[in-house]
Parts: sequence; C-alpha cells; structure tokens
Amino acid sequence: MPGRKQNNPQRDSLLDKRPNNVYTFVVMSYWLVIYRFALGILLVLCLIGVVFMFLPKCYRISQMQQTKSELDESNRQREAAIRELRHNQERFQSDPVFVQRTAREVGMVRPHEVVFRFSNSVDNAGNQ
Repeated sequence: MPGRKQNNPQRDSLLDKRPNNVYTFVVMSYWLVIYRFALGILLVLCLIGVVFMFLPKCYRISQMQQTKSELDESNRQREAAIRELRHNQERFQSDPVFVQRTAREVGMVRPHEVVFRFSNSVDNAGNQ
C-alpha cells in the first residue's frame, strides 16, 4: 500500500536503545550542562581575544587623531604666516612708504646720506 508507512527495522532497533531509566537521563543532562558551560567559556575566550586584538588598533587610532589635530593646528599657523607674507608682498609692490620704512629697519640708506649712530653706553675715555 503506497499511502501507508512501512516499519523500518533499523529505526525500530535505534528506538529500543533509548535510555529508559532516570540515571541515564541525569547523566546525559550533566553532559548537556558541561557542553553548554564549555561553549560559554569558549565564547567568552573568543570575545576576550577579539577585544585584545582590536585594543592596540584603537590606541593607534587615538594617537593618529591626536597627531592629526596637532598637524591641523600647525597648518593653520602656517596659513596665517603665508597670508601675512602675501599681504606684505602686495604692500611692497604698491606702497613706497612701506618699502622705505622696511629698508631703513634693516639698515639700508640712500646714496649720499649720512647716518649718525648714537649709543647709550658711556665710553671710558669720556670719564677721564
């Protein structure tokens, strides 16, 4: 009969070998607890391993962020210096008074000018 299930002797023999007493059930439940406990310990160890694997990378990222902020500050200072130099360059091209004052500050004089230099120190020859 095609619609009816046939008995499988191999399956029936396996069913007969099932534990029928309470002692076997208790022993199997202990093993189940031990397996679950071992699995939990394994998962915790894996989690600890992952944390310790990525911890140095997190430290490196924080160092790189600090270095980046220091470099950004250095770039801002250099950009300010560049803006000031460009401003002075424009003044050199368009402001003759600025050019003359800057030249005199560095010690330059026009031809045929006489420069008098005064010092605040007292000479030993003047005291005698």
